[in-house]
Amino acid sequence: MVHVKRKSLNAVAIAIGAVAVLSLADGCEYHDGGARARAAAMRVLSKENFAQAAEAGRCAQDECASQEAGFAYAKRARLIDPDDCYHKGDEEFVEGCRQYGEDLDAAVARALHPSGRH
Repeated sequence: MVHVKRKSLNAVAIAIGAVAVLSLADGCEYHDGGARARAAAMRVLSKENFAQAAEAGRCAQDECASQEAGFAYAKRARLIDPDDCYHKGDEEFVEGCRQYGEDLDAAVARALHPSGRH
């Protein structure tokens, strides 16, 4: 009887382990999806500049050199968090840098949640 119980316990342990592995795999798949979405968004944004990313006509009205520099910096540095832009330059530089991060976040959110719901 003891031998049967040990086999039962082993079966339960294996089943619990399998559930844990499946749960981890599901979580990894979600995170991998985010990584793939972020990489795809970075490829798209690598072809844009601040004037293209900002609201239409923005740089036609203002001088955007500092924002362009911030946007370009964020692309080169591959920043993924808009908050990483603070203290990197003047207010306009940070604005351009944050534009890149915000565009990246928005593209990833659209890729992961195409219906618009989280």
